Amino acid sequence: IERERESPQGAVAGPMKSSSALFRASQATMSVSISVFLYEGFAYNIIFLGRILPAVGKQALIVPFAILFNLVWGMALWSYARAHLADPGYVPDQWRDFVRNIGDSLPIAPARPEWQPGKATYCKKCDIPRPERAHHCLLCEVCVLRMDHHCPWINNCVGFRNHKFFLLLGIYACLASFIALATSLPELVHCAGALTRIEDGLVFETGTGANFKAYEGFISSGENILEQSMTLEEAKERCGELPTCKGFTFQGKPKDGRKVHMYFKDK
Repeated sequence: IERERESPQGAVAGPMKSSSALFRASQATMSVSISVFLYEGFAYNIIFLGRILPAVGKQALIVPFAILFNLVWGMALWSYARAHLADPGYVPDQWRDFVRNIGDSLPIAPARPEWQPGKATYCKKCDIPRPERAHHCLLCEVCVLRMDHHCPWINNCVGFRNHKFFLLLGIYACLASFIALATSLPELVHCAGALTRIEDGLVFETGTGANFKAYEGFISSGENILEQSMTLEEAKERCGELPTCKGFTFQGKPKDGRKVHMYFKDK
């Protein structure tokens, strides 16, 4: 939902709209940024918390990780919405009343691409004097108080009224990314090691003669029903004794009767 406010000149403020091609490109960029936000939440909650952690037997970490990440991620989304929907600082009606009342007594300095403290300047686009540090945005087609820049990622100007939300968005977004990276780092390192040094996995196949078939780099999405250090032959026997065991994976190389850590899976 987008809120509008018509200015006396017919411009629109907070969030801004324009018919220009650049503004439509800014809307497309905003769609990309929202997609990235949603994908981050999906990848962490559904894939990492929902699939990867249960597969490696770390179910106890799911709830604290979910609370920590989603709290910060939700604050980033809230800051994003506020930065986009807020009026960035449209020149208020009180200023126009002040300009009309004071008339020619108001000193107006020529507009320059620099800070002009304590000086009002004249906007040729809006055809009205504007306060100190107010600038005209060509995309939004209005003058904005203490304008910083027009951000295509939020499809709005960053100015006096939404600068705080823009900064909070950057802080919370970076913090959410850091939390996601830090909490998933052990699994990322394990996956990277698996790509460079593929290990074996064994899948239990039922049938007339139950046997085991080895797969290179096997990754199971099933639940861990048992974890134990044993030899490869012992693991085969133990899996056959477990009624729900469909196979197992392991860490290391279980060669020559060497014991390694086994993960017995239900699928």
